[in-house]
Amino acid sequence: MTGGSSGMGAAVVERLVGAGREVVVLDRVVPAAEVPCIRCDLSDVTSIDDAVAALPTTLAGLCNIAGLPGTKEGHEVLAVNTFAPRHLTQRLLPRLSEGSAIVNLSSTLGVGWAANRLAVDEALEHTTFEQGVAWAQKERLDGSTAYRLSKQALTFWTKQLAVDLMPRHIRANSVSPGPVTTPILKAFYDSADPDLLEGFRTGIGRHGTPDDIAEVVIFLLDEAGWINGADIVVDGGAEALLDTAALRPGEKYA
Repeated sequence: MTGGSSGMGAAVVERLVGAGREVVVLDRVVPAAEVPCIRCDLSDVTSIDDAVAALPTTLAGLCNIAGLPGTKEGHEVLAVNTFAPRHLTQRLLPRLSEGSAIVNLSSTLGVGWAANRLAVDEALEHTTFEQGVAWAQKERLDGSTAYRLSKQALTFWTKQLAVDLMPRHIRANSVSPGPVTTPILKAFYDSADPDLLEGFRTGIGRHGTPDDIAEVVIFLLDEAGWINGADIVVDGGAEALLDTAALRPGEKYA
């Protein structure tokens, strides 16, 4: 698992450990949970490859949880949110056993991938980590735009992955949280629409918690044998508020 040291990743680790599962965390920070941790910088392909070399030869699942918010540089956001999980997953596919599962953490900002398909395809046509990062550096997208695109690309790529892995009976799904109370929530207020985020909080009654998301990740890993290639939105009803026009972007709700 990437990103298992804090926030939603840490909540997933806690549940897996509590269920007696063996977990290896890939992160720049050692997790509080007493699990094996391999230092890994997802913005550095060499670091990813070194981590792969240190992992067990057989795996029963993979969770790509780590991510950067839109307050970071655009090429860094795309590197960590899209190209790193793709590269890591591709390197680990030979080690995944039949019947295993992959869960990628996306975002509700990635739900609109179909409307932005041309940009998504352009990002994903760069098939290696190095090519993708070089393209992102050339595009010079701002962090907020890059974040949305990174999650749209991750969501769609997960669907492609699910189709590719069907013959091996390996499932791949994504989870798209709405606003969640993690250490980087402030970064989303700084890079997205803070009034809309407040509208979600007041309309729903609270933002999500890491446990809210972890429950769904664990379900997709262990129990959802007939869910494949899906993107599961976990937002407390935020999307419903937008779909029914109970909330409108650009209006103040604070």
